[in-house]
This record gives sequence, C-alpha cells and structure tokens, in this order.
Amino acid sequence: MVRDVSKHLNAGAAATLSSGEVRVVSLPKPPRRDGERARPNYFRTAIVLRDHDGHIRAYVNECRHIPVPLGPRDYFDDGKRHLMCRTHGAIFDLADGYCVAGPCKGDRLIPIPFFVRDGIVTLDLTQALPL
Repeated sequence: MVRDVSKHLNAGAAATLSSGEVRVVSLPKPPRRDGERARPNYFRTAIVLRDHDGHIRAYVNECRHIPVPLGPRDYFDDGKRHLMCRTHGAIFDLADGYCVAGPCKGDRLIPIPFFVRDGIVTLDLTQALPL
C-alpha cells in the first residue's frame, strides 16, 4: 500500500510526549471547495497528548462551543485529569474528548486519527476533518 505522505503530518517523537503534556501541531489549510471564498487568516492546530493511562490521543484544538483554541498555554484543569477550554471553561475527558461540563456538555472534541511508526507520532489526514 502506498501512502500519500502529503496527507500525513509528523507530530514528533512519541517517547518525548509525557503524561500531562500537550504538543501543538499546525494543521494544513484545507483545499477550497468550488465557489468558496478564500480564507486568508485560516489557522487550525491539533493537540497531541498522552493520557494518564499512557495512551496517545490527538484532537483538533478547538472548543466545541465556539471554535477557538483550548489553550493557549495551559490545556488542563487544575488536577490535570481533563482538558479545559480557557475561554469558556468547558471540561473534556482526555480519553475520548467528551465534554463533561460547560457550555458544550455532551459534545466531543474532534479526534484525529494517527499512527506511531519508528517512534514518530504521525497524524493521518487522509480523511477530511470537519470545519
């Protein structure tokens, strides 16, 4: 199977991703659809993290209430058990991105498929991410 490397994004070494740390990765601008206006200021990032069970997770770095980044610097609640939107106070489960409290309770962060090969976390962008 031949992989389209333009659809895969290096998110860094898995070994250097510690529990309680978030790595922010810039996502490529999606192609314009027919008739769509240009989005010159479009900027979207992903967050890659290791949860408390040691599993790596990747999500679009966007609150589900209003599409703003969760950060900018501190992504966790005080106990480092959940992700937290610093704009709206929404609290998301690390393992599945489910919003457990806040204005978007019941919604989920958008997960990004990934794989680890030769110790490198690679985001798999072969499927279009929702806008």
